[in-house]
Amino acid sequence: MSEHAGHTISVSGITLIICWVGLIFFPMDLLSSMGLAAAIAVFCTLLVNLTLTPVLLLIFGNFFKNFSLGKRIRKNKNQKEEENKTKEELKAIELAKQLRSFWYKIGKFSTKYAIIVILMVLIVAIPVSIQVLQLERTVDTNQVFPRGADTVEVYNILSDDFNAGRISPFYIMITTGVTNGVLTQECFSDAQQLLDNLNETLGLPYNSFSTFFMLPNGLPIPFIYAEQYMNPESLLFNTNEGTLFRIAFDRYTNNLNSTVIIQIETPFDPFGTFGVYGI
Repeated sequence: MSEHAGHTISVSGITLIICWVGLIFFPMDLLSSMGLAAAIAVFCTLLVNLTLTPVLLLIFGNFFKNFSLGKRIRKNKNQKEEENKTKEELKAIELAKQLRSFWYKIGKFSTKYAIIVILMVLIVAIPVSIQVLQLERTVDTNQVFPRGADTVEVYNILSDDFNAGRISPFYIMITTGVTNGVLTQECFSDAQQLLDNLNETLGLPYNSFSTFFMLPNGLPIPFIYAEQYMNPESLLFNTNEGTLFRIAFDRYTNNLNSTVIIQIETPFDPFGTFGVYGI
């Protein structure tokens, strides 16, 4: 098996590995990670087929020899079935043999004149491959569904009534690693600096950020006020602002108050070109 089929398995496996490795250079994490995983899987399968499988056949050689009688029985059975076949079935079998011979001739020609065949493939493939440079990438799930699907229609209706960024917002997670770490001046300063950078670089308005660091109108909350809002003995604790602050605080933090999430409702389509690659 290694002598006669090993070459075919090797060439086929290496060809598949090269194809999957090519996806690694595609500028999308989903495809690049899939290509890496598939290449490793095919490589492991190739090693098994070229090493473990032949060894197992050699180790259990006597076991497979016991099937010689079964082969003779199947051969006699096949001869009887061949005699019972109709003329139409024989014609179909003959046609299948001719087709196999046709593909065999093509394979033999491709092997004999490999350089010419490769050049012909490149002449056809290069003009088509150049179009890949103009490929527009997207992660819009609506491109996966068929036109007119209920899912697409519902999404379009929601997009008309609501901002696309509200339907599919972005999330930023800030982790301090310390209990009550989000209730510190350092965390407030870093978070507000982050929001300022997003506002300057991406043009995101402050009212697009939803977190306890910011008021609904986009104004930042000073840390000294946050302390007062969380302190039951403070005069600001029972105010409307204090109540709203604690609601937002409970919504966007974990139980240990060590991690906070910032929700961003972008004014542009989060699945669009700028939403995926601009950010």
